[in-house]
Amino acid sequence: MQTIIGAFDDRAQAERAVEALLQRGFSRGDVHVERQEASRQEAVQDTGEPEGGIAGFFARLFGDDDSTRYHAETYDEAVRRGSSVVVVDARNDSQAEKAAACLHELGAFDVDERARQWRSEG
Repeated sequence: MQTIIGAFDDRAQAERAVEALLQRGFSRGDVHVERQEASRQEAVQDTGEPEGGIAGFFARLFGDDDSTRYHAETYDEAVRRGSSVVVVDARNDSQAEKAAACLHELGAFDVDERARQWRSEG
């Protein structure tokens, strides 16, 4: 199994991406959204239930060693800044490619590029 991730500027974009993935044959159980709940400042999935912290979610997803911590922290920062992140559990390479193409087509931004922008802004 592979995990494909796409970051979107807002919740509506992320929800459109989820709907497109479902229409393209992905299972609802294999697609979810991570976002910041403004009123509670907790990570929630699209089910609306607290997930124990967005930083913890990304640390579990990417791992917490030196080589992967950057990715977890970058996605955590994206969510902290108001982005929504669509997470897809692809069952094989074909599904992974299909998911990545779909997320890109629907406006997922490059988090590494965005992180460079954040750092340059201070």
